[in-house]
Amino acid sequence: MPLIHRASISPSGRFVYGERIGYGKEDPTMPFLYDIQTKKLMQLSGIAKWSNKQDVLYIRENDGIVKLTTIDGKKTVLVPGIVPYPVLDFAISPDEQYLAFTRKDEKAADSKGSAHLYIQHLPTLQIKKHDQYEWRPDKSALEEKYYWMPNSKKLFYLTKEAFKELDMPTGMKTDHKTTALPSYSSDMKYQYIKTEQEEYVLDLQTGKKNFLRVEGEYTAALLRILWSPIGHQFAAEQLLTWSSSQDNYMLMFVFNEPNKYGNPFGNHANPGLLSTYMMDKDNYQLIG
Repeated sequence: MPLIHRASISPSGRFVYGERIGYGKEDPTMPFLYDIQTKKLMQLSGIAKWSNKQDVLYIRENDGIVKLTTIDGKKTVLVPGIVPYPVLDFAISPDEQYLAFTRKDEKAADSKGSAHLYIQHLPTLQIKKHDQYEWRPDKSALEEKYYWMPNSKKLFYLTKEAFKELDMPTGMKTDHKTTALPSYSSDMKYQYIKTEQEEYVLDLQTGKKNFLRVEGEYTAALLRILWSPIGHQFAAEQLLTWSSSQDNYMLMFVFNEPNKYGNPFGNHANPGLLSTYMMDKDNYQLIG
């Protein structure tokens, strides 16, 4: 098998989607699909994302989006490719009723409005344009550009200048002055919030802030929050310390309840048991 840098498992656990990251036009990123049952590996036609409930891949192909049913290999075109109007990225809603995607108008004289946000209603394939903005390119690391609320009622998306919210029932849009996309538990009981001053899990029913502390007054300093598919557990990477100007030592962090969280593979109270790894060196994929 080729080296795989990013990987994710299908809902049933049978298939693995992975990418071998390239470093330029002559060394492009190559997507692959591996069938654990048949042990077959196939190269895909574009970058893909799993359905939330089925072994179905949504693939960015030929400037559009197609749906691939992994069991029989059947492809269905959802968003036709248009030149020069390519799809930049997309996200499927948790209830799988909607597909959010952004096209770029490459003929636009001004880049500030060249990114166009669309929502497709998957049962009917009807598409509606909702916004125009300036696309925010990735900087040092791959950034998520969209976040669907677990109940699929709101879509949050990243622009070059702001984080925006689209309310699906009303179509209203709101700008947010935050530093990250929101993060809600699957059961909509908690929200993880991190600002320059605070880091806590907010109880959405009571409004109580459950501050995350690892030792003394230090915050948990969490990265890559991933909520479990059901309930309100989450796993994350925790910044432990810097080893040099470029490398960071990381720990695995797990949250179960406000009073039950920490490092299952080592903690600050037992430094001899720390199970650290280096950010940007090792490649751990968190699985819900």
